Amino acid sequence: MGSFTYRLFQDVTLEELKAKTEANLALYEPSSKGAQVKVTGVQGDGCSAILMGFMLHEDEILRPVAFQFGGIWMDVRYQDGDAWVLSLMEGTEQHTNHSVNPWAYETRVQYNQEHIDYRINRVCELWPRQGEVLRPYLLPWRVPTKKLGRTCFIPRKGKAYNTDKHGYGDANQIHDFIRHFGIHEQSPKIEISRNV
Repeated sequence: MGSFTYRLFQDVTLEELKAKTEANLALYEPSSKGAQVKVTGVQGDGCSAILMGFMLHEDEILRPVAFQFGGIWMDVRYQDGDAWVLSLMEGTEQHTNHSVNPWAYETRVQYNQEHIDYRINRVCELWPRQGEVLRPYLLPWRVPTKKLGRTCFIPRKGKAYNTDKHGYGDANQIHDFIRHFGIHEQSPKIEISRNV
């Protein structure tokens, strides 16, 4: 299924994102990896985003752009159809990581509701424009239940919102999540690459 990342920048226009990204890419020699980077910039609601494919060097090369803006930014990663995860940063400071499906990568998940609530609250607090609208998407895809004195986890049913296309347990839910940032098929887009 592949992987991709939306890197969202709070309070950054598409024009600012394009200029900063091209300036950073221009620092690379013409035959280097930096010259090969081509990403799509998208304008959202109070934010802009870079859509990156699964080229290992894209993240490495474009991370300084996020650091230079110094504001709140978020990576939302689709991971091979198994899950989507996010990292919330401010400049170089990491505020939280969150996975909706940690069971995809670990057989024995250390489930702690207080930690989950903390991470969800951090996302909603630091991205107040969308804030509470994001909360239902961040719920874990499994729900703890007691059976015969033991805790087991059953799949969460339904969708974050009835109008969504994808429900819990479907990694394509990332598209419904991202739509709340004003990013969709009709959003203004621009290709960004090394400006020679």
